[in-house]
Parts: sequence; structure tokens; C-alpha cells
Amino acid sequence: MPAISNPFTLGIVSKKDFCNRNEELENLLSHARGGNNVVLLSPRRFGKSSLVYKTLEVLEREGFLCVYVDLFPVISERDFIERFSVGVFKGIGRGADPR
Repeated sequence: MPAISNPFTLGIVSKKDFCNRNEELENLLSHARGGNNVVLLSPRRFGKSSLVYKTLEVLEREGFLCVYVDLFPVISERDFIERFSVGVFKGIGRGADPR
């Protein structure tokens, strides 16, 4: 008998495993394109990060410069500033005009 694979993935899901979030994805894309702030609230392991990564992937294909900064491990204001700055500089580096 063939082994049954576990459909649940720990961490960020791959493109082929991303499913059933089209309404949420379109909602986030609409807000991002409009320059609006969004807060995602749900318990851990509900797919928030995967949804955000998918949103950023679509926006980057459309020409947006996107930066992802994981703030979960932040323990101080200084830590926040350092993590945020590194993320922004990485994003600027990716989007720099090569001229």
C-alpha cells in the first residue's frame, strides 16, 4: 500500500500548496495597490505568512518593490530599528537602477 503524504506543511507553503485563499489574496492586493495599511490577525499556523509571501510575489511581478521583515523575534526598539533598516536596505538594493 502506498504511503499517504501529509497535506499539512510547516512553514511557508510552496506555490503548488497555496490554495483556498483567493478572496483574502485579492483583498490584500487591493489594499496594497491602494497604499493602505493592513493588519492580519489569526492564531499561529493559520497561514498568515504564506498569504503575505504570495501577495508580495504577485506585487513584485507587477513591478512593486516589496520588502518582508519578520518582526516576531523583536525584543526592543533598537532591535526593531535594526531589523526594519536591514529589510529596507535589502529591498532598495534589489530595486536599484543598475545605470
